This record gives sequence, C-alpha cells and structure tokens, in this order.
Amino acid sequence: MVVVHCHASSPYLRDPHHSALHYLLRRAPPSPPIIYATSPQPLSSSSPSAASTRRTLLVSIATTSFSSLILSPPSKSATNTEFFDLPNSGGVKALDLRAGTGATPVDGDQVAIHYYGRLAAKQGWRFDSTYDHKDSTGEPIPFVFTLGSGKVISGIESAVRSMQVGGTRRVIIPPSQGYQNTSQEPIPPNILVIQLLLNMCSAKEVPAIFAFGDSLYEVGNNFYLDTLAKPTLPNGIDFTKGKRRASGRYTNARTILDIIEEELGFTNYTPPYLSPQTTGDVILKGVNYASSGSGIFNSTGSKFGDHICMDEQINNFEKSRQDIVSKIGAAAARKLLRDALYFIAIGANDIMLLSSNVSSSHVENIKYLDNMIFKFKSQLMRVYNLDARKIAVTSAAPLGCIPFERDKFSIDDCVPHVNELAKLYNVRLKILLSELTKHLAGSIFIYMNSYTTLEDVLQNYKSYGFMNADSACCRVYGKHGGKLPCIFYARVCPNRTQYVFWDAYHPTEKANFILAKHALDGSRQYISPINIRQLANS
Repeated sequence: MVVVHCHASSPYLRDPHHSALHYLLRRAPPSPPIIYATSPQPLSSSSPSAASTRRTLLVSIATTSFSSLILSPPSKSATNTEFFDLPNSGGVKALDLRAGTGATPVDGDQVAIHYYGRLAAKQGWRFDSTYDHKDSTGEPIPFVFTLGSGKVISGIESAVRSMQVGGTRRVIIPPSQGYQNTSQEPIPPNILVIQLLLNMCSAKEVPAIFAFGDSLYEVGNNFYLDTLAKPTLPNGIDFTKGKRRASGRYTNARTILDIIEEELGFTNYTPPYLSPQTTGDVILKGVNYASSGSGIFNSTGSKFGDHICMDEQINNFEKSRQDIVSKIGAAAARKLLRDALYFIAIGANDIMLLSSNVSSSHVENIKYLDNMIFKFKSQLMRVYNLDARKIAVTSAAPLGCIPFERDKFSIDDCVPHVNELAKLYNVRLKILLSELTKHLAGSIFIYMNSYTTLEDVLQNYKSYGFMNADSACCRVYGKHGGKLPCIFYARVCPNRTQYVFWDAYHPTEKANFILAKHALDGSRQYISPINIRQLANS
C-alpha cells in the first residue's frame, strides 16, 4: 500500500525523513487558549448503528520553551506533580496537569492537534503555531495525523499515545525523539527541545458528503439516462469481490471520492441521486449528483446523449435540500448542510472539447477559459447560497497525458497544448476559489491540485510501484488503448496494480488511492489552503 505523508499546518512537527513535503515559516500569533475536553464520538456512516471503527480524537497542544516549564500548577486531579519519563519513549518527559477520564487513543485513531512551539536554544525562539492558520470562522485549523503512522516525530506520538480524553499534559521532547541530527530549517540539528501543553478532546463529525461532477466522481447516475456514457462492465470489475456487476464507477474499483469517504469514517458510499433507493433518511448522509460526460457548460457531453450538466446537478441538490428541510426542519437542515463536505470535479470535458479545435487562436482559447470560470463562479455561488460552506474543488489534471489524448494526436509523450490549456484554466480556478473564500462569509473553498499530484505520479511512476504510465489497462484499440472507452468487449489487463490508467481517461484504483491520500493529508503543494482532514475538522 502506498501511503502519502501526513500534512500538518506546521512545517516542523513532521518526520524529517519524509522530505517530499516542505512548508514555509509563518509568523507567530498571540498565546493561544487551552481547549478543554469532551468525550469523543466516532464518525458515523449512514446510520448511528453503522459507526466507523476508526475514531477521531482532537488534541490541543501549546508549546513553550524548556526554560519556562510551569505555566500553571497541576490540578488536584493530576496524577503527578513533577515530570516523569514516558515508558518506551526514548526520553520524552511528561507532567500531567489534569487527569483524563475518557478514552485513550490507539494506533489507527485519527488525532488532531493544536500547538505553538519554542526551542530550548535560541533564547526560547518560537518557531511555529497552528494558531497562525484560521478557517473562515476564525477558528484555528488543527494538524491531523493517524496515530502509529510514523508521519510525525516520534515524541509527538509518545506524548499522545498514553493520554486519556479530558487530560491535560505538558511534554518535553528531546532531540533524539525530534529531528535527531538532521536540520529542518530553520531548526538546526541536535537542538530541538519542545515542551508541549496538551489537552485531548473530541473532533468534529462530518455529517454528510455531497458530490458533483463528471465521470471522475460518477457512481451510477448515467444508468438512469438515455446515453452512451454508461459505466458498464468491465468498469468496476474489482469493486465487488467475486461478483461481476457494474459499480457505476469509471475505474476498476474505488474512486478518489470513495477512498476519501472511507478515510473520513463513512462505511456507506454516497448514493447516486437518480437511484430509486436514494430517498428518506439516506439523503441525510449525502448524495452524489455526478454524471459522466458533463461539464461546466450545459452543452458539453451532449454528443453522448443525455447527461446531467453542472447547472442541473445543482438543481437536483436544491431538491435534496428541500427534502432534508422537510424531514428534519429548517434549522437542523441548515446546520447539517453547513457542516457537510462538498466535492466538485468538473471542467475536464470542457477543456478536452476546446483542445479538439487545434486551429483556435490563443486569444480564442483564453476567452473560452474565462467564460468557463465566469460560468463556474455563478454555479459555485449557487451551491453556497444553498448552505454549502466547506467545498473542495478538483483542478484539471494533466489531460494531455491520458491515453485518449496520446492516441488522438498519435504521440507517445503527453500532448503539450492540451496540458497548457489545463494549466491556464487551473491558474484562473485557484484565483477564483481564493476570492470566493474571501468574499463569501463562512465559506472555505479548497483547491485540490490534481495536476501536480498526477504529474508527480506519472513522472515517478516506478517509485510508486507502477510499470505502465501511458497506456490503458482496459482497452479496445489504439497504441495506448485510448481510441475507445472501456466497454463490454474490451481486454482487461490482469496486473491492474501496475497501471496508472484504467481506461482511456481515468486512473486505476491504485492511482486513485495515491491521489486521495494527497488530498486527505497533503501539503499546500497538492491541496490548499488546507487539506481534507483539516477541512473536516474546521
């Protein structure tokens, strides 16, 4: 299994051996408050009885210099009155200021932490803080990691592992359990001693997920349409083990969104809007409106037959919203919708339609892309006005590298002008999302940089365990298998984990897993301004 490094708001509490992700130094904020504990609740799926086995715990961490050990005396409920060595920690010391009464985290639990940090050397220099990074409501954004993953310095894991919910603890981490003899700029080697003030409490639950887009997020809506674009077998061949039935997905097994939903604790995937079973309490956990072939422009995808364009997907969401209001009342519906996560992957089909017109001038291309952004802005504002607040939007991928474009233009390398159109669109999209976050109260629009993420996989595919990064696993004909989609008489490769691309357009599940992990835990290089785990806890 490929695991992508866990992202923190801080550049410095991460394991230094994972050098792929780097962060900038940020200015220090005022001293933060301590957040006191409540009992943790598991992330639930479609019903309260279907709770995820993965728990999510929140730890508030404030750090001070080694020379300033005591900020306040231990409470009467504290189990110790002086620092003690944590067992099997390599010299990490702790002082419990308040005894916890809740659960103790175990490996596999998701832990969110807040902190600010000082060094024992450099006159107690304060080097970073999660309190520098606020969401749209002014709340600090936590650093989220999975306990036991090895993606943070070992001293942090040792400190958290033996705490109970409700407890408050100071911890001193020596260099050997920090960065040892490595330099993590601006922290010199053999100098990091951090004192942590920890308070463990519950993290936020994601009540629902709503998805919009094209075939990247499609889960079966097109089965109910008169269209050629249907995800029939062999699509989904590995989705249901031992059973040959279509999953509604354009990949061999799980989509990026499926994997994200699992990681956030959902045990049931969001169902397609057009399914007769998507009714009643089911919609309270979210709905998927995505439709293969669709785009930002209403006409995109019409050559395949019926499709649900982005405008119509939002109309369907509005109907779902009305149903939710009718079921649980306006106030409860507003809270559910504003706490939910929204994922949107749209625009690739519009760009590929533009790329087909090789005779269009640069000025014409720019005008087309500007019209796309203008249209998309109105659509995103509609979603916001329907109470969506936490919205993650996928950028255009390096579309010139997919098997379809390689075979269309009869070249072995990526098609430069197609990738250039994708990059021009992405620049505009990122600016748009930043402006919407700034001007729409309470909103946070996330830019999921699928271009950089997939480009990294394609350029370093062997290091990710792939053997083929330019051809389709499910193919009919074409040098790269890109001439036709994955249909019933296609040939399917037996070694699907060795291919980046499942068909002419879409990644395999293994590639989707890498892309999903970058979205969940990645740095600002891959997703900004925060990642999905942080968005879930914002």
